[in-house]
Amino acid sequence: MKIDIRSDSSLYIELNGWTYYIDDSTNEQIMEKFNGTPIEIQCPHCDQTLTVYHMDWSAIVCLHCNEEINKEEIGSWTMM
Repeated sequence: MKIDIRSDSSLYIELNGWTYYIDDSTNEQIMEKFNGTPIEIQCPHCDQTLTVYHMDWSAIVCLHCNEEINKEEIGSWTMM
């Protein structure tokens, strides 16, 4: 089991080949379950490496610089 705490309100848990995402940062109590291999992307705004657990998104916010990242801004990624 691996627990990846991203903020005071969100985390990922890897357990038995599944990844569970729990997020209450927007007071919506979001919970998702998915399987797959995480990828690493480079934030185009601050050059920090981010771990993304699935690509079912149109934009994310970098936790390092708080800038939004669109899929179109990411040229390449590597499988972890």
